[in-house]
This record gives sequence, C-alpha cells and structure tokens, in this order.
Amino acid sequence: MRLFESFPYREWRIGQKEIAEKIYESTQRGNIVLVEYPTGAGKTIAVLIGALEAALENDKTILYLARTKNQAQAPFRELRRLIRRGANLRVSVFRNKKEMCALKNIEHLGYEEFLNQCRFLREGGFCEYYKRTMDMELSKADFIISHSTSPLDFIEMSKRAGLCPYEVARALAKRANVIIGTYRYLFDERTRENFLGPLGLSVKDLIVIIDEAHNLPNSLSDMYSYSISEVAVQRAMREIRGYFKGYELETLGRMITSLRMFIKRVKRSRLNQGERLLSTEEFIAHVAKPAEAEKLIGRLLVAKYLREGSMKSYAFNVYLFINSVYKGGESHVLYMNLEDGVAQLHNKCLIPAHETRDLFNELHSCILMSGTLPPKDYLSLMLGIPDNRIIECRIRSFLPKENRLVLVCSDVTTRYSERSEYMYKKIANYIDAIYDAVPKGVLLAVFPSYDVMKVVRIYLTLENLVVERQDTKIEDIEKLVSIADKLLILAVAGGKVVEGVEFIKGKKSLVSAVIIAGMPFPEPNIPNRYLLEILMRKLGDKSKAWDIVFLVPAVTKVRQAAGRAIRFRSDRAVVVVLDRRFYDKRISEYSEDLYENLALVNNVEDVVKALHRFYGK
Repeated sequence: MRLFESFPYREWRIGQKEIAEKIYESTQRGNIVLVEYPTGAGKTIAVLIGALEAALENDKTILYLARTKNQAQAPFRELRRLIRRGANLRVSVFRNKKEMCALKNIEHLGYEEFLNQCRFLREGGFCEYYKRTMDMELSKADFIISHSTSPLDFIEMSKRAGLCPYEVARALAKRANVIIGTYRYLFDERTRENFLGPLGLSVKDLIVIIDEAHNLPNSLSDMYSYSISEVAVQRAMREIRGYFKGYELETLGRMITSLRMFIKRVKRSRLNQGERLLSTEEFIAHVAKPAEAEKLIGRLLVAKYLREGSMKSYAFNVYLFINSVYKGGESHVLYMNLEDGVAQLHNKCLIPAHETRDLFNELHSCILMSGTLPPKDYLSLMLGIPDNRIIECRIRSFLPKENRLVLVCSDVTTRYSERSEYMYKKIANYIDAIYDAVPKGVLLAVFPSYDVMKVVRIYLTLENLVVERQDTKIEDIEKLVSIADKLLILAVAGGKVVEGVEFIKGKKSLVSAVIIAGMPFPEPNIPNRYLLEILMRKLGDKSKAWDIVFLVPAVTKVRQAAGRAIRFRSDRAVVVVLDRRFYDKRISEYSEDLYENLALVNNVEDVVKALHRFYGK
C-alpha cells in the first residue's frame, strides 16, 4: 500500500500499524470506527494513513475535524511530513469562518450575525478581500498552503497577501484530498450546505475523521442550544423602534412583546432565584412567531449595517431563540433561571442524536478518535450512530503499567453533602504534601469547578503556582512552564489546560503528577435531571441512564486529565485522586487503564510514602 510505505517516522509504535490497517479495512467497507489510543502515542498519523489509503482508492475526500486551534496543528503537521516523504497529496485548511475573516471590528458579532454580514458584503461587492481572492490565480493559493507552517500561519499569510483566507481555502479544497476544518463544517446544517455545495461534494463523498471525539456530544449540544436574556429582549424592542414604523414595527413588536410578557408571567409564578423548567407548548401558545419575521429581520440587519457599519442585533438573537423553541422537540429542554432578578431563558439541546442521526447514516465512513473515548453505547445513543456500522479499535497497552501509579484517597471527597471548611483544608493539605514529595516538573491539580478551586486555593501554603481562569491564555502558562523547575497549575476539568495543552520538552512530558481534586460529576441541574428522565424512559434502566448522564462524563474528564502526564512511552507519572468515589466497581469498568496500577490510601502520610517509593527518594 503506497501511503503505508511513506510512513514519515523511523518505525511504527506499538499499535500504530494495527490502527492504520483497521482504519483502511473499515473505511473500505463504509464502517464507523471508534479509535481509542493514548494521547501522544501517534494516533493522528496512523488514522490519516489508513483513511487516506482508502480514500485514494475509492475517490473519496477526507474531512478532518478538529475542535480547537491547537488540535488542528497535528493533522496539518503530519500531512506536511507525508508530502515531504513523496506522498502526492493536496491539502486545504479551514477554521471557524469568523476566525478566518480579514476584516477588522467583527469581534463583537455573534457567529450568525457575522455570517449574515459576510454574505451581505460579498453579494454587494463591498469586501475587497473577497474580490481580490475571486481574481486570484490558483498558483498563489498553492504557494500559500505549501509555505504555511500551521493552520494559523496559513490564515495570516492569506491576510498579508490581501486575500480572504476562507476563499483561499475554498479554492484549494476543490482539488484537496484532505480538508481540515472544525466540527461546524459538518454538523451545522447551514454551514455544511454552504461549504460542501460549491465544492461539488455531498456527505456520501466523505470519509470523516473526528479528533478528540470525547468532546463531540457536549460540543454539539452547545452548537444546537440557544439562550437569551431578559435585558436583550428589552433592548431588542428599543432597537426595532429605532429602525421601523407601521407594519414592520407592529409585526416584530408583537413577537418581542409576547416574549417579554411570557418572561414576566413566569417570574410572577414564585420564581425568586434558581432555575425553573418551562413547557415548550406553553411557550409556543404565548410567544408569537410571525410568518414575516425572518424577512423583516433580514431587512433590519441590512439597515443596521448601512447606518452603523455592523449587523450586531438584539432583535435577530431574539428571533433565533424563538425559532429554536419552535423547531425543538424532545431533544431540547426549555428553562429559565434568575441571576440578581434578571431572567435568562435557555433552550438546551440534550441529545444531539436528533440532529445528527441522518448525517451519520449518510456518511461514506467516519472515524471518531480520542485518547479517552467514551463507551460505544454512550456514543451511539448521544450521537445517533447506527449500531450495525460501528467497529471498535481500542488500544491501551502503549504504556508500561509500572510507569504510572494511581492513588485514590479514601478520606476526602467533593461530594456536595460533605463539602465543608474541614474538607477543603484536607484537600489543600494533600496538594501541599504531594507538591513537596514530587521532586520536580509540573504538577497539575484538576478541580471539578472554579468554585471548588477558589475555596481550596485559600488554604494552600504554596507560592509557586498558577491558577487557570476563564480568560487565561495558554501561551502565558506555557511560558511559565518553560522557565520553572517545579510548578503547580490549578486547572478545571474540561477547561483549556486539561483539554488542549501539551507540556513537553523534546521527547519528554514535563508533567510529573496529576491531582484530581474531586470527581467532576456534572451538576444535577434542570437539563441533566430532564435528560435523566428521558433516558430512564428510553432505556428502562435507571442505573444505565445515571451512568450516561453523570458517570461517563465524569470518568472521561478524569482520564483526560490523567492523560496530560503521559505523552511518550518513557514518561513516568503519578495520578492522585482526592475523592473516595473513584474507588468503585462501576467506575473501574469505564477506566480500566487507570485501574491497572491503582492503590487505595487513607491519609497524607501514606501518599507521601508511595510517592517517595515511586520517584526513588
């Protein structure tokens, strides 16, 4: 097989060739493959080679979907290596279309607002970047992609050339064997049609690779969910009064006023603070969605751009929210919460399968890969993947088990009913002691939430630490890691640090220990309680439903955090779980890799002794 001979490394790692061959065979047959292989072990090149071999033989196109900028670098890098080894491949790379835009002053626009403004500027001939790209010779696009060192470099080179990066990428995509994009390019219906149509492709022409697929259910849930605040509804009314009179004002005003009245009605019915489940049927009965609303909102956006130079619009977002409720079904839950007396309405997607089932049925083939892939049943249920097309390829033997020690501390927990100053102090004492016992490197303490992290931080005695915040820049943490001999990083499960960063130097991980400071179970809020009810009815099994809603997401986050420490076969690291709930038979079934070398301890002194033995102190 041609591409197997172009493998760009000295030798195949354990499991890599097996994955590549499995992918090749399975994509030939049109299967959907679940690939689990440890992070850092080299699954990207293995999956690419197997999928590309099948794609080239069957005249299919690879669509490689990566959620973040960092994750998109790996396939781009591996494809460049294959090309340097003589593989005759053409590549194109896309990010979020708004991220690719060369225009200034668009940061304040929501994504849907940006798409409308982009279309208006293109169709009206107002975007110079677009016009120059339409006149561009294809050789210029080839030059830019061949001289780009990363997806972001490709975007910046296109901008410096005075071109629209999205249109440069689209010109390249018409001939590409591999297109790198984000989840939205496949899973958002409007984006998918605008993306694939001009390329002459349908979903049946695609072999899709989904990177970090453990994130896919939550990412799609967010993509298909909508929220609106009471303040935004009030501003929407003022907005349309500034632009319309007569029939237009009356029509849109009726829609916005009906939503305002609905919010007031709910607030009067004993909703002080917290959350309240709402009835979709009652919402539709009281909130108007005039047939002309979409057309009038389109006129409003154009008028706003001509007057203000921007399509930022409260009325547009009100319409999107109302439309989502009208279109939603059992897959969504409608609820309201109050923050300081101000109402927030949410139409949350609970089971993306209702939106994605037909798509997975139509794809020629698909590979979902991750170092911590959830169970087959969970992915099938949440995403609507047809069970009869699924093939599993899970390899967890990449690491010698003696290279990792897992300790579970039985005298601490972040269970809500046991949270107290005493427990927070105890968790802080463990973290202080572990830091002292680990000789050097990065210690990553991962908390279930920002709130728990903030309280525990108060009781830590350490000075040499950095705290992840919601506005933290990964580059800043990487700089601190590069100059510190020893550093404690406080992070949140599922956050930027845990999901998308590699702390490595050469062929070695800099992370010496991972501390799981509490099991990161999802909150028992309205969406999760409602999802639990749906799954109990659907599955007829309360225990299995609870696992899907609460246990599987928590265990996946723990495994993802633990995987930050081991990036190469020679790495050694300790994982300390500061929560007795992890020592449970049901959890062991979902995290066999962490249970290979696991010990239960019940005090700080025993943890310190175990660490000294492991590190040879």
